[in-house]
Amino acid sequence: MPDDPAAPSGADAATSDILHRLSGPIEDDKSLMRWESLNNLLGPSRKRFRMIDRPSYDALKREDRMAFNQARIRYMAGGMIITTCTVLDLIEQFRKAHMMNDGSLIGRRGVLLSSPASTGKSTACLALIEYYLARYETDYPGATAEGAVPAIYVSIPATRTVKGVLQRIARFLALPFKNSDTETDLAAMLQATLPVVSTKLIVLDEIQMLGNAASISRPAVNNLKDLTNYFEGTIVYSGLDLKDSELLQNDEGLQLKRRVFNVDVIDFTGDMTDKKADEWAKIVAGFAAELPLYATSGELLGAEAEWLHWFTGGNIGTLKAVLLDAAASLILEDKPGQETITRGLLELSVRDYAAETGKTNAVPAAPLQGAGSRRRLGHAGN
Repeated sequence: MPDDPAAPSGADAATSDILHRLSGPIEDDKSLMRWESLNNLLGPSRKRFRMIDRPSYDALKREDRMAFNQARIRYMAGGMIITTCTVLDLIEQFRKAHMMNDGSLIGRRGVLLSSPASTGKSTACLALIEYYLARYETDYPGATAEGAVPAIYVSIPATRTVKGVLQRIARFLALPFKNSDTETDLAAMLQATLPVVSTKLIVLDEIQMLGNAASISRPAVNNLKDLTNYFEGTIVYSGLDLKDSELLQNDEGLQLKRRVFNVDVIDFTGDMTDKKADEWAKIVAGFAAELPLYATSGELLGAEAEWLHWFTGGNIGTLKAVLLDAAASLILEDKPGQETITRGLLELSVRDYAAETGKTNAVPAAPLQGAGSRRRLGHAGN
């Protein structure tokens, strides 16, 4: 067969092949609320972004360079997950509950992830799902391709009803239902379906939305207890300040509270201990290692850790936002040798309203290194 005259050759062929392997097409559905899209985004068979070296980047044609830069920004916005201490503890607590639930017939254990806003709880949940999908594929090769749905992610709907939650789980699994179906109808359908598709992890995010919710005849917490009883797996309850939520009060709430393992979440706003300061520095270093830039090192960004704590108010969400804004600006300049994140560039980044107006528990920056001589963050007058 004659060679295709339109096919690239030499260096062009090599760089085109790199792009083909590194940056697939943008998925039409980026929702986490359906199994197919969740698996495409977090599953072990997903297309992974890989950084190319500088000579390969320089050899790209203009349109290919633009496509690769778009892939870099897309990776930062969605595919870049930093392993924090919260992520590690969430995975550990899930593993413990998962092993205990394998031999339990009723009253199964769950995991409670309670944290203030902008501390990375939703990102931690996605990291857990990513971890479990990879582990499941290792333990049961090819099972997901044959129809298994190992994990479900549901964000509590604005309706604040358990019926709405059950509907979202059904929709995630593409199960047909009618709006007239009752909670009992939906629960019976899920009770029959979840074992068939081998679901072992359900993440209920923004669970604080159910704090004041009630079904027709009983509080939402009783419906959640029913779900834990018939679901042969582990439920992660993730939300804002759940430990003081009405959802976990009174006799019913205390029963659910006694069935969950708590995840250790560090709040970096306000007073900073040595442990918090060290963890914050690790998070900044984690971002530095993952940012797909050609001229930004961990040392350069790490030197700004204490200032970043002050600038972001100690909020991980704000930290991610300002770093991504700065990195995207550099990438769009298309000058790889100058892709260095500086304090001046960070100061131009868009922060959230709380950080912009200073309505956080942030305090002036203090040294984050040298635990022996470090003075505490948060002391008045520092």
